[in-house]
Parts: sequence; C-alpha cells; structure tokens
Amino acid sequence: LREETEKMLKGLLEESDSKTGSLSAQFEREKELRMEAENSLKGQLQDSLLQRLSSEKALRAEAEAELKEKLIEAVAMQAELKSHFEEERKLRAEAEAALKGQLQDDLFAQFARERELRIESEEALMVKLQDAEAKQEELTAQFARERELRIAVANDLKG
Repeated sequence: LREETEKMLKGLLEESDSKTGSLSAQFEREKELRMEAENSLKGQLQDSLLQRLSSEKALRAEAEAELKEKLIEAVAMQAELKSHFEEERKLRAEAEAALKGQLQDDLFAQFARERELRIESEEALMVKLQDAEAKQEELTAQFARERELRIAVANDLKG
C-alpha cells in the first residue's frame, strides 16, 4: 500500500511538475509575445511621429521660402517707392522752375498722377508687409508645434 501510495504521489508530483513547466513555458511565450507587441507599437508610434515631424519640417521650409519671396517682393516695392519719390522730387523741381501757364499745369497734373501711383504702391507694399507678418506668425506657431513634437518624440524614446 505504501509503495502504491508513493508511486501515486510520485506520479502526481511528476504530473504537477510537467504542468508547472508547461504553464511556465506558456507564461514565457505570452511574455515574449507581449514584449514583441509593445516593441512593434512603439516602433509604429515612433515612425508615425517621425513622419509627422518630417512633414512639419517640409511645411516650415515651404513657409520660409514663401516668406522670403514676400520679403524680396516687399524690398523691391520699397526700391520702386524710393524711385517714385526721387521722380516726384524731380517733377516738383521741374514744376517750380517751369514756365507759368499750361506747361506748369501739365507738370502739376503729372505730379498728381505720380503721387496717386506712389500712394497705390504704398498701399500694395503695406498689404505685402501684412502678409509677411501673418506668415511669420504662422511660422512661429509652427515652430512651437514642431518643438512640442520633438519633445514628445524624445519623451517616447526615453520611455
């Protein structure tokens, strides 16, 4: 009876050890699968964040190029305005030195036309400058988003 009991206990112990080993192996497989899934998700998140960062950089570069173009246009307008001012000054000097009568009236009319052109040019320049300022504000906001994104990527990489 004792031998049978010992055999039975030994069989139960072996069966228990076998099940414990099986459960332990299953637990390890589940742990490995969980880690693989976590690493895959981290990689996907990191790829997504890096793509977003890359597109933000491309947008920023495009916005900077557009801003530079608007600034170049504004500088060109400013040079044109300076030219108009010089021409206006010349016309005024010619008008003052010109003969009285119709010639003087014609010069003053031309002066008035030039002045109207200058005013229109100034208004156009102001619009372009306002566009450039709006673009600059947009870039500033974009730089802030990009910085937050870089911080998020850095934090994810640390985590």
